[in-house]
Amino acid sequence: MSLIIRTLEKIDSLQRTIAHDRRAEADAVDENLEALVAEFDARVERRAEELARLRCIGGKPPDGAEGGGGGAEGREGDGATSG
Repeated sequence: MSLIIRTLEKIDSLQRTIAHDRRAEADAVDENLEALVAEFDARVERRAEELARLRCIGGKPPDGAEGGGGGAEGREGDGATSG
């Protein structure tokens, strides 16, 4: 009988350890994701400010600087003077 109880206690201990490890891993993934999102947001913000400064001083951003959204906004003026 005591063997069964020790076995059940060991199983319980292992289940708790596994649950703890999974929570720790999930927390680490969440932290990594948050850091990645923060870095991406910072890069987007820096680039947006750079493009805004260029437009304010009348400069034209380099080709492809519009983000390649595929909309007409990014293609304004393309070919307007060539034909």
